[in-house]
Amino acid sequence: MIPSLSEMIDLPPAAPAEEIDCAIEERFKSVLARASLGDANAQRELVALRIAYLNWAYASQQLGARRT
Repeated sequence: MIPSLSEMIDLPPAAPAEEIDCAIEERFKSVLARASLGDANAQRELVALRIAYLNWAYASQQLGARRT
């Protein structure tokens, strides 16, 4: 099971999108450094982070479409 994006970046789901975006970028950079050294757990975390991000982006887009 992939954790939610907010769990992975330690921010509440209602945080502003800009804050979430910055937290994602920082988390990605730190995990990428470990993954590039061959850390298998970090490599799995990168995949999970990407999936969680895509889920969040898709859900955000769907919410925006419903509001208009």
